[in-house]
Amino acid sequence: MYTRILVPLDGSARAERAVPVAARIARASGGSVTLVQIVRIPASYGPYLYGGDVLNPRILDEEQAAVEEYLKRIAASPELQGVQTQVKATVGISAPAILDLATYYKADLIVMTSHGRTGFKRWLMGSIAQQVARHAPVPVIIVRQDSSAQLTSAEPDHLTRLLVPLDGSPHAEMALLPAVDLVTALAGKGAGALHLLRVVDPREIAILGIAEPVAVQDAKAYLRQVADHVQAERPDALSYPITYSVAVDDDAASAIIRVAQDGEDAEGAGAFGGCDGIALATHGRSGFTRWAIGSVAERVLQGTHRPLLLVRPQPAAGDKQASTATDTTDPKGNPASDSSSDSTWSALF
Repeated sequence: MYTRILVPLDGSARAERAVPVAARIARASGGSVTLVQIVRIPASYGPYLYGGDVLNPRILDEEQAAVEEYLKRIAASPELQGVQTQVKATVGISAPAILDLATYYKADLIVMTSHGRTGFKRWLMGSIAQQVARHAPVPVIIVRQDSSAQLTSAEPDHLTRLLVPLDGSPHAEMALLPAVDLVTALAGKGAGALHLLRVVDPREIAILGIAEPVAVQDAKAYLRQVADHVQAERPDALSYPITYSVAVDDDAASAIIRVAQDGEDAEGAGAFGGCDGIALATHGRSGFTRWAIGSVAERVLQGTHRPLLLVRPQPAAGDKQASTATDTTDPKGNPASDSSSDSTWSALF
């Protein structure tokens, strides 16, 4: 269950769409919400511009004070009434600073909005939400800006029916229990739905010489085994059945989005008519194909209007993994030297 929820804001109504989601989870768990906003230093005041303008500390203090007042107004809003809420305005670079604050406040969930920007600029820079999801050590809920019109429920905080795509890897399965916790928090005991999906690529099974019906049956057997395991892991929380289905498609991301929107498109177990959101690990399989076409998680994030619960699988002890964040701000809000490089944030999921 999620009890310490971090909500990054930027002063926009779009970003505030994450607040009702966080508030509802906090009420269900008896947890708290921390609202944060990163105050960015204007580019013209960068430390490496010789002969340029010098940043007036008073201007930065005034901006930080204004941000704190804004966060206090949001904390006092009806959506957060009765929820223990704290606020923090800090100076830094957005994504690394958010990750640092998540660590400092021991957050177990981050809820934020993605603006869904597309085109070359996105590939060059990446959105803050994507950067946070790639490196966060805790699950991240990303609410899309235009999500409410596409949800099966009226509002984005009604994430009570989740689709969990699996690819057969232990990494992908790490999204399962966080998904159960989210559905339980938002739907309550005895309600909600969880649907597992396995996408079978006809090109791969052709190369392996496996007949399609056999591959589908093997995939169903795998999903049945996973469903039984999850129900055994969460017997108290799961009072609803877990359904599953198999889709045959050479484009996993498209199949996930289609099933999320329309329901089953292949043989499955139990009726499933679409979902409110998608829960998936930010990587499962690896290798050249993932680098060549981009990760499935990235393409699902860009292609769906539904909210996503993204879980970054944590490395086992001894695994060599890149650091999740760089020290760009301290908890007191003082700017620190930026030791990150562009390559830190350019990696795909």
